[in-house]
Amino acid sequence: MVSQIIKWYLLAFMLLPTHAWLIVQDCEWNVVLNSHDDLGGEKKVFHKQLPVHSDITMFHNLTDSPIDLTNKNSHYLAFPYYLKINLTCTKQDTKGVIRQAFLNGLNPVVTVTFEEPINNLQQKAEQLQIEMEAAPYRIPGLCDSEEVCHMSWFAPMPIMNGSVVMDILVESNGLGLDIEEKRFFININGYMRNTHTGLKASIGQVVPNLGRMLTLGQPSRPIWSTYEKAPVRVLGDFPDHKVILLSNTEFSDFTAIEVAIDSCWIGSLGCPQEKFSSTISDAISLESMLFIRQNQLVYYFIGRYDVLRNTRFASTAWNRVLNNVCVAKLNPVPFPYDGEYILALGGGSNEGEVYVGSIQDTFITFISLLSNKKENVCTFLKTSCRVIWAVYQTEDSCLTLLVQETKSNQSNYSIVSYSTSTSTFKLLYHVPPFVPKDTDQGFVMLVGLEEYTTTPLVPRGLSYSPFSTIFYIWGNVILQSYDAMNYIYLSEFPSQSPIKYFVQSYRGDLVWVTESEEIWFSLEGSSVIRRVYPSQAWRSYSTMQLLMGSRDFGLNESFISLFFNKDGLHQLVYIVDPDGTGRLVQRKFPLSTLLPTLYLSEQQHYWVIVRQLDYISFPDTCLFASMRMHELPAPQRFTRMEHYRILPPDVMDEAGFHNNFSLSVYQGLVFQLLWLHTDYNRPYADPVHDPMWRWWKNKQQYEDYYFYVASNRNSSGGVYVKMSSYTKSYDLMPDNELPEKIYLDKYNEYSFSVFLSIATTEDGSPPAAKPLWGKGRPGAVSRGSPILATVERLEEKSLEYVWLTVVLAHPTHVASTLQRQELMNRGSLLYKVTIRDKGHYPRQELSGLNALTSSMTLKIMNSALNCHRYTGTGLQMQGYEVVPIYIGCPPGKRLAFDITRTLRYTAKKNNRYYDCISINPDMPCFFFDDRHGDWRVRALPWQLHTDDHRRGSLQGGEHPRIRL
Repeated sequence: MVSQIIKWYLLAFMLLPTHAWLIVQDCEWNVVLNSHDDLGGEKKVFHKQLPVHSDITMFHNLTDSPIDLTNKNSHYLAFPYYLKINLTCTKQDTKGVIRQAFLNGLNPVVTVTFEEPINNLQQKAEQLQIEMEAAPYRIPGLCDSEEVCHMSWFAPMPIMNGSVVMDILVESNGLGLDIEEKRFFININGYMRNTHTGLKASIGQVVPNLGRMLTLGQPSRPIWSTYEKAPVRVLGDFPDHKVILLSNTEFSDFTAIEVAIDSCWIGSLGCPQEKFSSTISDAISLESMLFIRQNQLVYYFIGRYDVLRNTRFASTAWNRVLNNVCVAKLNPVPFPYDGEYILALGGGSNEGEVYVGSIQDTFITFISLLSNKKENVCTFLKTSCRVIWAVYQTEDSCLTLLVQETKSNQSNYSIVSYSTSTSTFKLLYHVPPFVPKDTDQGFVMLVGLEEYTTTPLVPRGLSYSPFSTIFYIWGNVILQSYDAMNYIYLSEFPSQSPIKYFVQSYRGDLVWVTESEEIWFSLEGSSVIRRVYPSQAWRSYSTMQLLMGSRDFGLNESFISLFFNKDGLHQLVYIVDPDGTGRLVQRKFPLSTLLPTLYLSEQQHYWVIVRQLDYISFPDTCLFASMRMHELPAPQRFTRMEHYRILPPDVMDEAGFHNNFSLSVYQGLVFQLLWLHTDYNRPYADPVHDPMWRWWKNKQQYEDYYFYVASNRNSSGGVYVKMSSYTKSYDLMPDNELPEKIYLDKYNEYSFSVFLSIATTEDGSPPAAKPLWGKGRPGAVSRGSPILATVERLEEKSLEYVWLTVVLAHPTHVASTLQRQELMNRGSLLYKVTIRDKGHYPRQELSGLNALTSSMTLKIMNSALNCHRYTGTGLQMQGYEVVPIYIGCPPGKRLAFDITRTLRYTAKKNNRYYDCISINPDMPCFFFDDRHGDWRVRALPWQLHTDDHRRGSLQGGEHPRIRL
């Protein structure tokens, strides 16, 4: 395997010029926002949300183009921002690299994916992304020796009604330099406002210097937000400062803000406070709101989000809630369901009380958890108690509480559930008072027969994933359960340093941080646990980064927080440079590098001498060599992703550079496309069932003429709009990778194949020893060596030990089948996997609303953290795949009234048809005289409705009126 990879790298190196190879390794994409009227200027904050109307006059100059401003469907407005795309290089001259890349044909391709809102008030639930090729633009300025001193690429930054969260994927167009793709997060910041002196924070005063708030050795803390729906993230807990960090770019950049609250200290006998502190102890971001806690006081602030239509509710100052309650802690509710939620735990005279805050259209209501008998949890347990942590399982309308009971100066811990539908408490589990004894298997099943140590078991919090339905109790131990009543003790985590906070990716990865700032990693459903920081692997990795001159690492640093997003695990770090300057850096945490290194460091290695060269070989305990996906279905039917492709208009400039006019035309074209998409989301269909049809239907016949004018460089405005450059794609390919998520309607099936090989050599034999480094070229390894033959026998694999399993989070609603085929002559296995909806989910709702959150997990036996594969970007784990599944009516499905076919059919059958008396363009109707209307439902493209074919008869009166 390694020798093959080295061969490919050597071949690529010989084919590419040395300078180009260095650029590919040294440079990466960089994206910032530019204002619509300041191209090439300073980086802007994404806070404007309304379209720009001034550019529509430019389209009057495009006289010989397919653009028709007299059409009622014409809306050629502009967005307030552009995406400015550059290359950033560490060792190369960035401007020179950009020029070279452009001259070699490189143009970045930008894919913007819109996250649907929690409450779809303006738009039906949908999955939408738009792919745009960026346009090259010459930055104005003095230029003495070269025609192009400085340039960038630009693309419109689109905005969709209802979407405040967007991720941006930038990749190469396949020409010139092949720069690795990179994902960016640029969301709308509704907590800024324009003033006569410039842009200001609406929630407080911007703090320009972090030096007085951040110090080395400061403890880390969690970042809490609504999962994938919060446009900003906030971080508090700066000692003795009422300051939070706010970022709409996943902390690629941020703003430190001193929040404008009164900081009153209302200590009392009912709410005793040891001392006053201005620290913002808890900070939680929701889709359009922020919550913070200072001492026992809770505040909220509603951001201004025009696209959510909440501007009339936007706050002008922080507001207090739970004024008469002593609040000890806030807990987040990551997953909304019919709205968003937040939990407040009572202290002092309110100890044992839990308050559920419900946010519906920015209206906030808090209710206390009381049983039908008006009992709180302590009264229910008939003891003195306090609630340490609470988890809200919104889909099940159930809260799970970690309760500390105090009897005779001794503490016991219990898990109690509360049903919001029946207002009843239920005792689920008594947490053992002591830590169980380890059995050297990595886990202990707690069934009452296990032995215990004398170390007290002290739980600190709870964590739950609705995708896997796995429930965790964490503290100085980790207990895992699938039903919150039966638990497994994960014994590989030592109890010396208790867990401070728990972080989940909800895609299978788990990370937790201890009081001693250790970072531990595991996989959901696995008992294998690794400490990744501090570790020898981490020290080696950070040393290499410092030697390579990385600005994201420093000799003096301490990490501030950890969080997951779509791009993996990220770390916030405070670094003090040698000159004493402190800075806060967000960097990707290198799990894919650390885990293989940790794995190898635990294995016994062999010294191998081949042709007088020394090598180190590690026995491969992974039971297979490679895992690949095959025969995957076209993804859009299951991901429900509607995908548009757009190219910038052609320009007459000989060098191919765009100008302000052509970029404004690009803005208008993208705006028009998204307007047509939004307008098409109606209960009836166009004749060709595609929103693009109405755009060019009156100009299609002149396409050759427009091309002829452009080919002679006579297009008005110097811009040629090619109608075929604006399309909706229905044929995206799976690229042999499982999708990020799938939707299953009733009785739908998702089938694919998994190809597993135990061989990495061309002849299909078991793999030879893997030389990782040596005194000579790795390619000098000889398979005929007797020493390597000995190692091969030690590493020999067998198909009998390789087994694939599928774990379903909700087997009552989803079923799976596996068909195993052994390909003995190839040393491989082929599994046919089918995931099928049983049709038993009882809460089928409207399209895209309140689907059941579930998942499937593919596991290879004994592969957890042991198996890795080589990729172009380094090592990656394999043998463990998680795909979220949403069960219910998928987004984008609708029964569309095909009025064109209906009128044609009616006229043919009855020789007449009748229009409606009251015309409503969004709700077409017609009259008919027949008492029995013959209705046919036919299959349309996947984005309209299901593939079911039904035929029915509608009983009507003398003149029934049919409306859809």
